[in-house]
Amino acid sequence: MRNNSNSQVNQDIKILVIEDDDNQLIIIQESLRKLGFEVYSTMLGKEGIEIYKTLDTPLILLDYNLPDMNGFDVIDELRREGYNVEFITMTAFGNEHVAVEMMKRGARDYIVKDMNFLDFLPSVVLNTVNRIQVESKLEESQRALKQAQERYYELFENSLDAIFYTNTDGVIQGCNKSMLKLLGYEKQEIEKINIRELFANYTDRMSFINEIENNGYVNNFEAQLLNKNGEILSCLIVCNLRYNSANKKIGYEGIIHDITARKKAEIKLAENEAKYRSLFERIPLGLYITTPDGKFIDGNQELLKMLGISSKEELNTINGKELYLIPDDREKWLQTIEKNNVVYSEIQMKTPTGKVIWVQDSARAVRDLSGRVLFYEGVLKDITEKKEYEQEREKLIAELKSSKAKIEQLANEIMDLNYELIVSAEQLRNINQSKDKLFSIIAHDLKSPFTGFMGLTELISKDIDDLTKEEIVIMSDALNTSAKNIYELLINLLEWSKLQGGLSEINVEPLNLKRNVDVNLNLASHQANRKGIKLINEIDEKIYVLADKNMLQTLLRNLISNAIKFTDIDGYVKLYIKEIFSDTVTFCIEDNGIGMDENAIKSLFRIDKHYTTLGTQNEKGTGLGLILCKELLDKSNGRISVESQVGVGTKFFVTLPKFVNE
Repeated sequence: MRNNSNSQVNQDIKILVIEDDDNQLIIIQESLRKLGFEVYSTMLGKEGIEIYKTLDTPLILLDYNLPDMNGFDVIDELRREGYNVEFITMTAFGNEHVAVEMMKRGARDYIVKDMNFLDFLPSVVLNTVNRIQVESKLEESQRALKQAQERYYELFENSLDAIFYTNTDGVIQGCNKSMLKLLGYEKQEIEKINIRELFANYTDRMSFINEIENNGYVNNFEAQLLNKNGEILSCLIVCNLRYNSANKKIGYEGIIHDITARKKAEIKLAENEAKYRSLFERIPLGLYITTPDGKFIDGNQELLKMLGISSKEELNTINGKELYLIPDDREKWLQTIEKNNVVYSEIQMKTPTGKVIWVQDSARAVRDLSGRVLFYEGVLKDITEKKEYEQEREKLIAELKSSKAKIEQLANEIMDLNYELIVSAEQLRNINQSKDKLFSIIAHDLKSPFTGFMGLTELISKDIDDLTKEEIVIMSDALNTSAKNIYELLINLLEWSKLQGGLSEINVEPLNLKRNVDVNLNLASHQANRKGIKLINEIDEKIYVLADKNMLQTLLRNLISNAIKFTDIDGYVKLYIKEIFSDTVTFCIEDNGIGMDENAIKSLFRIDKHYTTLGTQNEKGTGLGLILCKELLDKSNGRISVESQVGVGTKFFVTLPKFVNE
């Protein structure tokens, strides 16, 4: 059993054999392997050094005489490189002095290679290995002990709590820095003080002594101690009796934890708690604390008053979620506080007495370190009166808005009426102006032809027997001209009165422009032939315009008649297309007559600027022709303009909507 145990231990040990005799090397290897060792071998010193470096601090069996170097050199080389070499030296018989020198260099043992060295080789190697292992364990124990002592000292000195130990009388024999700091003493001062003298009152001192002597310890003993300056410290003391190895009492050892700050905080907290409780109860708002499922934990007097209950015992029987008038408000409240940890809401509540009130609720969730809700705390403010006021205000605002809308409607109607009155007044002014002008035109332009007409008829009726046939023909021709002028004036007056009275109906239709021009040129041909004027129609047969037929006829009749009237003998009147766009057509009535100056052009188309002049053969105009043309075009989405030069001629441009036959 012993061999097996050694064999098991030896498996962890590596041995390097450096031997120049190959036969002895093989025998040594086999002998050591039987003992359970892991064996490495070489016959050269240099190679042995390199093998040693690859192994974990092996034991070397080192022959002194080697082919490349001696044993001294091998050890010196390894130590120069910092290795702590453990080795057994081997020497030939008769070289014991070499073994002595190797021992001086630190060999653990030596073997003389005589006839019997293989018999005692195992015991030498095993003894050496055992010594190395024992020494190694001893060194480890010493290191561990030293580390433990260092850790204990570090804990002792660096502890935040005061640590001390005393003799059997209670005189302090040792303490840490925290003890000195706590009590305000220097080290040489405190080691003369009895621990019992530090107690501030007799009761604490005697209780401490009795408890530790009877029980052998005190645990969390609360007492008041005095520091060097006589200040009272609140402390917790943990203390045990000390015993030696013979189980004889040798004193006390203990720890003092300063709780002075905590005590002051507790006193302050108690004071604050009293203040908080007073404020909690007296504040004119409903304060509450509930469990996560809504059960009331606490509430102040204002909350009891708000809910119509008389005691906190009754409050503790109520679940807050049952107070919600609308259950969905509770769910929304929980969702909001879960998301934001706070909630601010205005809700309706039904008190235990059945009264419905509006409250403003400000609450927060109080959680532990893991995030679990411990309780809810919040403030309720009764805003029933405010809500009723807001409802009344909204009602009044709605009524005011309704009244405002009605007032605005009436104002708009009044504005419309005012506008209509203004328009009517303007129209009336224009009508009066037109009427006055019309009367002026009628008085002027109708009086003259009738005066001449009556004069001629009177002359014929009185002197017909004395007149020659030639004179009668001249007078008849004059009468015919006067009658035509009167007829033209009456036609224009009739058209004018229809437009002004809104009696003229506009019937827009596609009209062939060239054909309508031809019709009016034929009607004017007698007037033109008398003056030798050429009438020219250059308008394309394919062009159609959108217009009222009567309007177009009146327009063409007046413009062609005017052109002939103010054109000299052998002149011309020409109609042609000036320009065509996708939606309009502009045609021109051009003559080479007497033309007009700038002042005359500005007076055209204006009823308040009556402009009329005699033709090239003293033909008289009605004064309404161009004004009537302008009015007709305005009613038909058309427009008219003029270009003229005295002595050169005149061009009237008429623009009408174009008809496109798709």
